[in-house]
Amino acid sequence: MDAMNRRDSEPGKGHGMKAMTMSSLAVWPILVAWLFDVGWLLSPLASRLGGRWQALVWIPDWVWLALVGFCSTLALCILAMSRRATSWSLVLAAALAVVGPLWGTLHRDLRFPARSAQGDATVLFLNSQDPGSRVVGSVVEQLVAMDSEIAVIVNPGWIPLTWRAVEKAAPTGRFFRRSGNFFVASRTAIRSMRRIVAKGETQAMEVTFESTDNSSFPKRILVVDLPSDLAVNRSESLRDLAAGIAVEFDAAVEARSPIDLLVGDFNATPRTPELGLLIPGFHDVFTKVGRGWGGTWPRERGWLRIDFAFAPLDRMPTSLETFDPGDGGHRGLVVGYRRP
Repeated sequence: MDAMNRRDSEPGKGHGMKAMTMSSLAVWPILVAWLFDVGWLLSPLASRLGGRWQALVWIPDWVWLALVGFCSTLALCILAMSRRATSWSLVLAAALAVVGPLWGTLHRDLRFPARSAQGDATVLFLNSQDPGSRVVGSVVEQLVAMDSEIAVIVNPGWIPLTWRAVEKAAPTGRFFRRSGNFFVASRTAIRSMRRIVAKGETQAMEVTFESTDNSSFPKRILVVDLPSDLAVNRSESLRDLAAGIAVEFDAAVEARSPIDLLVGDFNATPRTPELGLLIPGFHDVFTKVGRGWGGTWPRERGWLRIDFAFAPLDRMPTSLETFDPGDGGHRGLVVGYRRP
């Protein structure tokens, strides 16, 4: 009995057992953090299954980062209480768990470039979601005040009629054209609007502008509007769009005039793999020159980035920002180009 009491009273013995127990507890949040990492890695593949599975790819990187970060922080707090040198391997495992979602958040959801869009010539894109006549006046007022060189709007509702009336009252020399659910207001003459993809709710319109200068400002824009129904398989819609673009823009057509900008409401998130298949050599403009949070839906919060601009590297814009039109479900995009 005396020997047992002496062993229990040895210095550091109880503290060592407590530290070992605390280290064991830290393993569980670390394990959960890495399980979240596996979900983050596999969600783009799961999205191709459609149905409820595609909802996984709609979880933005910053949400995965919050989940993984909470688990890793909890583990680090437990390890700090244990004060054991042998726990450094667990500290490293907890820290590495956040690397993937953190990179995704900084790369796809948040950008801090030094250059501002102020002073750029701009192309504006907005899915206005058919604003009613009671609220369209305030939306048009903001669009006019933004003074973009080209404004491309899908589902414009009453916007074309209201904007034309504003132009008649205070002429600015803008050209207007509407085709179906696509509307363009431009300071440059519009040569043509041609629908190149029309498969159900998957729509794509080619807009060509009259231009004689050699600046990088777009002369040919491809505008897209994809289905918003959550039951529609996003991967299939994007593959249909990519196939339609490939048919229309083969080598012979491309020799006529290259596409300078692909913009639209894709109703998909940045981690949807098929976005990279739309036009070979085109890159997500936001990941190159974007500013701030890139979320465009819902308008009031901007949690998800589902409206995109794509461009080739040799015709890359100088900036991309979002704006709140004041009504509707989406924020718009302002794509900036350096003035010649």
